[in-house]
Amino acid sequence: MVDTNTKSENRSMDLKHIFMIMASIGAVFLVCLGINTARINKSYQALNIATNEYIEARNDASVMRQASDYLTAQVREFTLSGDISALDNYFTEVNTTKRRDKAVANINEALKDISPDSIYYLENSLRLSNQLIDTEYYAFRLAIGYFGYDLSRFPEEIRSIDIREEDIVIPKEQLISRARELVFGPVYQELKDEIYDNVNMCTEKLLEMMHLRETESSKDLGRQLSIQYILSALMLLLIFFYLFITNKYVIKPVEGFVKSIKEHTYFDHSGVGELDFLADNYNEMFDISQADKSKLSYEAKHDALTDLYNRAAYDDIMELHKNDLMTYMILDIDMFKIINDKYGHAMGDKALQRVAKVLKKNFRSEDYICRLGGDEFVVIMVNAGSSLKELVTSKIKNITKALRDDEDGVIGLTLSIGIAFSDRKDPQGSIYEDADKALYISKGKGKDTYTFYTA
Repeated sequence: MVDTNTKSENRSMDLKHIFMIMASIGAVFLVCLGINTARINKSYQALNIATNEYIEARNDASVMRQASDYLTAQVREFTLSGDISALDNYFTEVNTTKRRDKAVANINEALKDISPDSIYYLENSLRLSNQLIDTEYYAFRLAIGYFGYDLSRFPEEIRSIDIREEDIVIPKEQLISRARELVFGPVYQELKDEIYDNVNMCTEKLLEMMHLRETESSKDLGRQLSIQYILSALMLLLIFFYLFITNKYVIKPVEGFVKSIKEHTYFDHSGVGELDFLADNYNEMFDISQADKSKLSYEAKHDALTDLYNRAAYDDIMELHKNDLMTYMILDIDMFKIINDKYGHAMGDKALQRVAKVLKKNFRSEDYICRLGGDEFVVIMVNAGSSLKELVTSKIKNITKALRDDEDGVIGLTLSIGIAFSDRKDPQGSIYEDADKALYISKGKGKDTYTFYTA
């Protein structure tokens, strides 16, 4: 006769070994998931770093051009009006702000080992810009003589310049014409155009570099995600097998045990533990993976500054609602360039954010608010046609009223707006084109205006 205690002990040992093996396998999968998740995060960070470096370098290249344009604007203003503040602004930029030099230094630091072509073109832009400075200094000197200012109050760079012999003998009226010709003439503009070409080439090289790094990072991220899916699938198989073992050797035996207690019969079985720990950790790893993908998807469809839909999202929206009833509005901030030039780009960014905030407040959650670039906003009111013209007018008035006064450190703003309905009479083009025509009319009337499209 076989000893039942021995049989139970042997079965218990077999189950113990099975669960130990399964626990070991589960632990290996868990470690692999953790390692692979770390690799996914590293690949994502590499992609994010590459994108940020490109954006920063592109911004620096843009700053280089803006600084050059700023210097040109100041010297031209001085030769036209004799406004000394323009000359002071010029030398503040050259000697104190030094945006051009800082932009080149920033790109050199960030990309010296990554994109030497970009640095070459940007440094070439700085060199050409410095060539312009000699011409601009001489134009300042001629204009100072024309306006009769005391030369001693101006910077040494101007005082040290001697007027050429051929310019000494010309009449005073021709002297200012000569100064203006130097900064408005074709030779000056050709050199400016060459600066622009170099900045554009710098940006193109940055884009090429970014595309290569982004492609490499995206491929690596794709490989890690594929491994993540495989590990997840294997983990699921392990869980199903564990459930099968648990059902067979835990749940069913417990039911038999209860039956045995009720029937007062012998119950010959050994029990095992639970698998909740591994399942919980797997779900945590999966949630992290899903969150990473969700974040990437959101950032691809939204403007980072205003959190509105961006150009990519706008194209999808228009395709989705191309045959639907809608009200289409194009909104531009009046004198936005002057705001940037006068108050700085930080104020310009705040102005964009304020407009975005007011638009969100005044439109329905089902409407689409997009920033297509610069200070151009588009609002798409779905299921809203020409019968709601009065409602649209009311919303526009509320928006313009909310923006007129200074608020939260942002100066008062006005908008030029063009509106077109999808059910408009006699359309001359796409709804965008007709709304843009209405916007053009608004701008022709002056700032703080809106126009509905009519054929």
